[in-house]
Order: sequence, then structure tokens, then C-alpha cells
Amino acid sequence: MVYLTTAYATYYGSARCPVDALQVIVEVDTTQLDATKFFPDEDFVAQALAHQTGRALADVHEEVRADLDGYRHHYADSVKSLGNLAYRGVIPPEAISRYAILPDPVAGRLALIVDPIISPVNYKLCGEYYRQVTAWLFGDLENFPLQWPVSSLPDDIASEWVRGRVEMNELRKTILLVKRGA
Repeated sequence: MVYLTTAYATYYGSARCPVDALQVIVEVDTTQLDATKFFPDEDFVAQALAHQTGRALADVHEEVRADLDGYRHHYADSVKSLGNLAYRGVIPPEAISRYAILPDPVAGRLALIVDPIISPVNYKLCGEYYRQVTAWLFGDLENFPLQWPVSSLPDDIASEWVRGRVEMNELRKTILLVKRGA
């Protein structure tokens, strides 16, 4: 499976790359993919079943992995509730619409800023922020997003957030963005 996300690209990249490595975040046009190969992220199904049945997540997770085909029809729910889905197959190059190369320190800083607990509750609360971070990486947002309105934060914390936002906007200049056909 290839796992696709609307929200956690920087987290997954940081989890898989050495600290000082370049990260590449790839945008995939899912309309170019074979929809019969979409599956829910098994973590989404396992968390939902564990919650519904009161069973241990580890026990349910193994069952879901063994029968993921039986849950295939929940792939849209997985994207809506967790921000992830799985694709059984190779992503064709023509489905890659653009990519962003994140040098260190951008990748390292993002690892600290976007360190989620991947669950439906967290996605409901913070998913928009994570999607905005990804949009910012690709230049679709001019400024690095703030998770909370600055006016609602104590002055010392607000000034730290503003300083962090300014720093991230400066680091944005080091991201190489490549669009297909450009």
C-alpha cells in the first residue's frame, strides 16, 4: 500500500527521514488514480472498531489488517475522519502534480510544529491547521498558519508564536517547489 494524506505529510516525512536529510513532499492528483484501488487507512478502521466494541486497539488492528478488503468501501470515511487513505498499487508519475523539497532546517522545524496524535479526534480539532501547513509548503498560503488566533493567547506566548511564524515564512524561501510541466 501507498499511504496518502491530506494533513500529515510533514509528520510522516520527519518520521521516516534522518534529521539532516532533505524531505520531499509529493502532491498526488487522486483523480488520476484508479479508485478501485483506494482503501481506508487501517488505523482509521481499527480505531473506530476498538471504540465501538471496547476491545484493545492492538487486537482489533491485526484483524483489520488481515481483512482490509472487507473495509474497502470506507476509504472516503477514512479521508474525512482521519485525513488518510491507502492505495494498493504504484502511483503513476502522471498523477504527481507537484512536489516540494524541504531542506533542513525547514523539515526539522516542521517536525516540532506538526507532531500529531493521529486519531479522528485530533484530526477533527487540528486537521485544518495541518492542511494549512501543507498548503503553505506548496505556496498556496502566503504566511505560515497559526493554530490559534494570536489575540486569544497570553502576550508572551503570542509573541513566541508570531516570532515562529516570521521565522517559518523566512525559511519558506529555502523550499524548492516544482510543478509538473513547469
